[in-house]
Parts: sequence; structure tokens; C-alpha cells
Amino acid sequence: APRTAIGVTEQKRLILLTADGRQKDTVGLSLLDLAKLMKELGITEAINLDGGGSTTMVLGNQILNKPSNQNKRLRKVSIALLLFKDL
Repeated sequence: APRTAIGVTEQKRLILLTADGRQKDTVGLSLLDLAKLMKELGITEAINLDGGGSTTMVLGNQILNKPSNQNKRLRKVSIALLLFKDL
């Protein structure tokens, strides 16, 4: 399934991860696969945030992944994690 997760490395580096899934070219990750990948990335504390068709990562105005929503349009969601950089 598509997944979104966030984690922190031992060096206190924040990692955001989005995995596509349910498409011809990608099957996604099981929760166990996600946990293994986070460990491989050196993440010591992590949480699974979302999965399915609402899994979307955006930077600025650009969508970075390929959401799997069936109707090929972005899904309206009631919750989002927003990160801002102080200038």
C-alpha cells in the first residue's frame, strides 16, 4: 500500500518518507517493509502517518509522488502535516 511516515535519526535529522503503491509500476510497502526501510535509513524513532490514496507529498507547488487515488485527482483530506522553514 502507499505509505507516509516520519522519523528521526540518531543525529536528530528529520526524515519524511512517502512510498507510492497500488499502481502498475509500484506495489507499495507493508507496515513491516516500512519499518525495515526506516531502520535501513538509520531512523531510530518513527511513526506511520497515512496510507492509501490520500498519500501525497508536496514541496512548494510540486507533487513529489504519484498518488494512487482511483479517479486520478488529488483527494481532499481533512488533516495534513505542514512544515515551514524560518527565513
